[in-house]
Amino acid sequence: MKSIIISNKEEGVKLDKYLFNLLENASKGLIYKQLRKKNITLNGKKDDGKSLLKCGDEIKIFFSDDTYDKLTGISDGKLDLFKRIKQDILSADKKMLQDIKGNIIYEDENVIFLNKKAGVLSQKAEKNDISINEMVILYLYEKGELREEDLLKFKPSVTNRLDRNTSGLITVGKSPKGLRVLSKAFKERTMEKYYYTIVKGEINEEMLLSGSLNKDNEKNIVSVNLDLKKDNGKEILTKVYPVDVSKDKKYSLIKIELLTGKTHQIRAHLSSINHPIIGDLKYGDSKINKDIKNKHDLSFHLLHSYSLRFNECDLKELNNKEFICDLPDYFERIWNDLA
Repeated sequence: MKSIIISNKEEGVKLDKYLFNLLENASKGLIYKQLRKKNITLNGKKDDGKSLLKCGDEIKIFFSDDTYDKLTGISDGKLDLFKRIKQDILSADKKMLQDIKGNIIYEDENVIFLNKKAGVLSQKAEKNDISINEMVILYLYEKGELREEDLLKFKPSVTNRLDRNTSGLITVGKSPKGLRVLSKAFKERTMEKYYYTIVKGEINEEMLLSGSLNKDNEKNIVSVNLDLKKDNGKEILTKVYPVDVSKDKKYSLIKIELLTGKTHQIRAHLSSINHPIIGDLKYGDSKINKDIKNKHDLSFHLLHSYSLRFNECDLKELNNKEFICDLPDYFERIWNDLA
């Protein structure tokens, strides 16, 4: 029998979701069956899995040690995760962990906000990738805030996934409560999200772009239809604010308010109105990209997640606050050259 006492960092999560994460090798059906048979109890009583956990609650799991180890992944070497992550990070780039420490914009007991560099993955794409998730896990472990056994119950995770080459503000839930609150805020759009970018052509007035987005999963590319009535894709809304225009009117510096958050939304939406982002190899202008690469040594799209403002948030530390991630030096240098 295993006894688990819920801490204040874990409260607010539904029992079934907590168990799904803890017993990652068990099917949902098996977990619900064990709840019905009282092989898993909450505070000594039968539970359907829908109760919200509170600090001090006790979960008892009446499994054999072998079964528990198998269903949690311990027998698969799950508790060697920190060692593997550290080895992988040091093998890939010894500066990665230091970059995390040096680029924290805000941190409290529930969340971390970071300045993600262009070229860094938000989440793994392949098994051996190193992403923000792995770096944050190791950072918290080395701080003493995360133990190996904690990973059986929860893994810190990114909540606003940015494309590999999109830089700027990225948010991580470092506790179940933080992950839940941030995910809810993004889903319910109770925040303002702003980006900066440089695009082809002249933009000198505000625009509210609407349309629908369809994704080709095999090619990892999206298409935008500006007429919602003729498409069944996902609705997208993107607001454009002009900031500056180059003297030759070939380029514009703009601020984007992301009103919905779909895959490649900003990049594809701007391309659909013939104002593609410079450096964008998927949705951009190949001639302009070549010129920019030759003149400014830019080989990726120039898009930066600049700020988040939380208007309504269940974490009082975040409510009605704005968090800003300054533009990279190379972004400002390229614009100054173009302007």
